[in-house]
Amino acid sequence: MKKGSPAHDALRKIILDKRFLNNIHYYLNFRSTAELESYHNHLLMYSSKRFAYSPPVYRARCLLAALDYNHNVDRQPIRNRDGTLRLQRTFNKKSGRWTVYPVKEKKTYHYIEMMMEWILEKRLEDKEGFHKKQDLEEGDPRRLAGNIALVPPPPTAELAAEKKSRFDQSS
Repeated sequence: MKKGSPAHDALRKIILDKRFLNNIHYYLNFRSTAELESYHNHLLMYSSKRFAYSPPVYRARCLLAALDYNHNVDRQPIRNRDGTLRLQRTFNKKSGRWTVYPVKEKKTYHYIEMMMEWILEKRLEDKEGFHKKQDLEEGDPRRLAGNIALVPPPPTAELAAEKKSRFDQSS
């Protein structure tokens, strides 16, 4: 590129633009969150928001989701017989347009058999069994009180005696 050429002048105009220079820190530090959003959507398949899980169950479901995601995240796109990528179309309601994305290979679950063998070995080696008393971890929410009251409750009979109804006209 020669100095003073139209291409050089256009590039110089872009690079020395004050608005661009003020936002350069954004462009240098930009990180896409698409992978993280994809993982969070994948996590919802294992631990739906519609159900409540105890902390150990939720942790186990998160670990399974992470194993599945990490094992299958780098699947290769499928190619047609002529060597072109196999594409799938989808409609985006927000933009109102059709788009395409490459179809990836089917998921594989080879690691599950290995995990099942490992779990079975650990279970057979376990001398104490499932009925051993489990200590709750420090941050486990089940350690919290059964209610949010700061004072202990009075007897139920006392509360019933104090209760007044607005429909009871005798008092």
